[in-house]
Amino acid sequence: VIFICTFDPFKQGRHLYSFENRCVQDTELRLKDESMKVFLNTKGTMDDIPRPLKLFLDYIETGEAGDEYTKELHQAVVEVRTDDKWREPIMTWEMLKNDVAYAARNEGLEEGRAEGIIEGEKKGATKEKTETVLRMQKAGKSVEDILIATGMTEEELRSIMNPV
Repeated sequence: VIFICTFDPFKQGRHLYSFENRCVQDTELRLKDESMKVFLNTKGTMDDIPRPLKLFLDYIETGEAGDEYTKELHQAVVEVRTDDKWREPIMTWEMLKNDVAYAARNEGLEEGRAEGIIEGEKKGATKEKTETVLRMQKAGKSVEDILIATGMTEEELRSIMNPV
C-alpha cells in the first residue's frame, strides 16, 4: 500500500517511510506476506531517495515537471482532466460516494436524534411522576389515591416512596 502525502506524517524529514508487518510482542517475528506500507512525503528534507522519485514527489507538490517522466505524467493528467468521457464516470462515482456517505451520516444522526428524544421524554415523564408521587405523599394522600392519579404500578410506587 502506497500513501503519497503532501505533509510529513511522521515529522522526521524523510521522503520515504516503509513499514512491514511484524508481531507486536516479538518484533523479530515477521508475517512474511511481503506486504508493505510505504509513505511518500513531498515535504521531505533528507537526501534519502533516488532523483527520479524526488522529481516525482516535487511534481506532486508543485505541479511542475522536472524530467521526461514527470512531463509525460503531466501531459496525461492534462488529458484526463479535459476528457469529458473519462471525467464524467469518475465525477459520478465521487458524487455517488459523497451522496451515500451523506445519506448514511444523516440516517445515523436522525436515528440518534430520535433515540435521544425518546430517552429524554422517558426521563422527563419519570421525573414528573416521581415529583407528583412525592408531593402527594407529602400532602398525606393514600397509596391508592397516588396509584390512581399517576397510573403507576404498586412496584413502581414502592421504588419511589421507599428507595433502596
